[in-house]
Amino acid sequence: MPGPTSAIPDAIDNLITALKARAGLTGVQIREGWESSELEPEAIAIGGDTEDNDDASVDGEQTPAQLGAQRREEKFDIHCEVSVWSGDTDAASVKTIRRRAFTLLGEVEQQLRGPAGDPTLAGAVRYAQVAGAHGLRQGPAYTDTGEVLGLLVRIPFTVRAAVRI
Repeated sequence: MPGPTSAIPDAIDNLITALKARAGLTGVQIREGWESSELEPEAIAIGGDTEDNDDASVDGEQTPAQLGAQRREEKFDIHCEVSVWSGDTDAASVKTIRRRAFTLLGEVEQQLRGPAGDPTLAGAVRYAQVAGAHGLRQGPAYTDTGEVLGLLVRIPFTVRAAVRI
């Protein structure tokens, strides 16, 4: 019987499941990256982001892991995003939602590296961690007609994983 083609499906599923169960993320919408384009007060998109673009949800590669090429080393990056929205538009609100967005990112990091976390994503990978560059995008959120809905802070980030398959 052939082995798995990729650990990516299990890694994404297990990450979403773990984050949904995390006490510090109660009330936060944890979802597949593409599931919604609606503004939500607090959300974490796994395998994508809230931008309408053609960027990959996951980038990865496989290389032979030993002689004979029967086993492969798979490394991949799951592209994710934290977003926090408020209907307010004052400067104090920007500070509050920016800090909240970084708190949510911290919850993801602790799930993968903290004492109660699981860097193996329930055995799907050898390790997973928040890695690489992450950014901060903040500013007004608009309707399709240009009306200001409030403030939106977004933090795109990457979960990097590796496994031998």
